[in-house]
Amino acid sequence: MIKWLDLKNTFRNRRFLFFTVVFPAAWYLFILTMGQDVAFAGKSTNYLLYLTAAIIGIGGNSVVTFSKKICETRGFFQLQSKTSHYGLRQWLADQLIVELLLNSTICFVLVMIGFCYQAILFTMEFLLLIFLLLILGLYLSVIGFFVGLILDGQTISALAMPLSMGASLLMAPWASFVHGSSWFLTAFTAIQKIFPGYYVYQVIQNMLNRQDVFQSLSCFVLTTLLILIPVALLSVRRLKRI
Repeated sequence: MIKWLDLKNTFRNRRFLFFTVVFPAAWYLFILTMGQDVAFAGKSTNYLLYLTAAIIGIGGNSVVTFSKKICETRGFFQLQSKTSHYGLRQWLADQLIVELLLNSTICFVLVMIGFCYQAILFTMEFLLLIFLLLILGLYLSVIGFFVGLILDGQTISALAMPLSMGASLLMAPWASFVHGSSWFLTAFTAIQKIFPGYYVYQVIQNMLNRQDVFQSLSCFVLTTLLILIPVALLSVRRLKRI
């Protein structure tokens, strides 16, 4: 029941609909209308374009919308945990399930757009891409949960755009769009390698080129855990103090 109410309230949120569904869908649609087989660096970018649009939507949802919701509801669920059997751990688990469903909705909308433009083929590589995106969404949701615990609603609202853009910039493989190299691009890519989003496209690209994916997949798992575990522990510690 709680998960259903959360989903219902989120879909009524105009900010969620615009910034995490309409905006990435419009961006993806605009790029596709420029040409189905647009290529950067001589390679088709159908997967890259889908990945970028999905990260824009998932980043905005998991980091900004989710953190704002956690900030607004944490007091109610704290009280409920003290007066019922519904504990804070169950609250976190339910919230992550809701986020998984919301991120799946974002991916589905983008899939429908790509399918209509014949830019997407349901191959093993594409299914793996969606799976990794949903894992990345859970990773960002845990970060969003922590942000919602440590910041107040006004601060989150003020930082909404920087948080959303920051998540998208750090996760999307922007270097794949750019010809040549520069010191800024090299430095920015080095920073991106700290985060798991960078390796999602690397895994898919290796599969398309029939190359070994073990290294890129291992880096994805490692970078996810290196940030996810400390943030999760800090969230639990913060919950005990509330």
